[in-house]
Amino acid sequence: MRIKLEDAVEQILDSVRVTEKSEKVGIYRAGGRILSSDYMARYNQPPFDRSPLDGYAMAHESLAGASEETPAILPVSMHIFAGDVNVGALPRGTAARIMTGAMIPDGADCVIRQEFTDLGEERVQIYKELKAHDNICDKGEDVGQGMIIARRGEVVTHAEAALLAGQGNWEVKAYKALSVGIVSTGSELVVGDTLMPGQIFNSNGPMVALRLHELYMHSREVCVDDEPVKIRRHIEDMLKVCDAVITTGGVSVGDKDYMPQVLEEMGAEFVIRGVAMKPGGPVTVASFEGKLIFALSGNPFAALATLELIALPALLKQQGCRYYRHRPESARLMVPYPKISKGRRFLRGTYHDGYVVMPGVDSQVSGSISGLKECNCLIDISPENASVSAGSIVRVFPFLSLRNDAPMEVKLPLAECVYGERRAAGSNPSYTSSW
Repeated sequence: MRIKLEDAVEQILDSVRVTEKSEKVGIYRAGGRILSSDYMARYNQPPFDRSPLDGYAMAHESLAGASEETPAILPVSMHIFAGDVNVGALPRGTAARIMTGAMIPDGADCVIRQEFTDLGEERVQIYKELKAHDNICDKGEDVGQGMIIARRGEVVTHAEAALLAGQGNWEVKAYKALSVGIVSTGSELVVGDTLMPGQIFNSNGPMVALRLHELYMHSREVCVDDEPVKIRRHIEDMLKVCDAVITTGGVSVGDKDYMPQVLEEMGAEFVIRGVAMKPGGPVTVASFEGKLIFALSGNPFAALATLELIALPALLKQQGCRYYRHRPESARLMVPYPKISKGRRFLRGTYHDGYVVMPGVDSQVSGSISGLKECNCLIDISPENASVSAGSIVRVFPFLSLRNDAPMEVKLPLAECVYGERRAAGSNPSYTSSW
């Protein structure tokens, strides 16, 4: 009996082991990689009190009563630029000409914007009062020393790169990208540029491979005839050099659907055998010597739907990614779907800003390739809502992507850091996660 999709996903995720393979990667080449360690700030950022603008630094008491009519007039005793070190203390009753990013000298507690002065070089007229701490960026106000700046399992994006490099981390520890074997089965499949009668080109292999590459996984591909001995040999060869295997075709109950037979003969342990969904219901997942085999349908959209909903969450978790679960969204369907389905059905859709549209009904058939082009989500049609009118609210599953977007309500304690000792859980700041 086929099981509910959510139950199938949980059973598969429970069987996943996160890879232990990691390596050091230069920060300029780390985009899209999954961190295998937590990172702690070694320095305050900024590392000193600094000026956020061009102007003059002084003690705020020196500006008491200053206005355009009665400006405060102060001698300029210092000129401070960004990068200057050991600037010394500001003499009492004077001002320092200071530039954006420069260090605030001892004795100054505010900075006046140069637009409120006469830009004097030796003596400056200032036309405005200030309070203590006006226009000063505090030491550590952006990042405090000891703060966690990047977490194990997070994806390195431009933001993480800035934080890590801002602390002098020019190399990071990242999980090695998974290698996934792709075995496309079918005697009718062709890899080449010429078709004979009854043949089709193998489109599933490139589709699955490029989807994996979008999530920073590597792939090896092979196309195999519908012969059990050949299928088994290629799966076993892939398992020797890859972290997981995805097959397409031969998973249903036809005369030449050999995949369940092959998995049984290999001695693989079945994790799931069929999911209550359309398309792709016959999807089967098995484990062999600790590695997962995802047997998907040969129909292109059925293969994509089960790849997205079932295989990718498991592979992302195995690759060490913290954010591997789908986050369904509610969307308003802009066109009707009048077709009745007895079971749960997933449709191609294009989701944006709370609205979802889909190709025509005819392009929703499993074998259609053209309808994949604009597809960025799967529309979830439950049996009780099998015929859906335009304007209805439906649930959509946006395609997974490598981003750090944990839901805010879930809290996790701090994990071990690269810099600094492990702390007691009660003393650590909370962190949000979708785990």
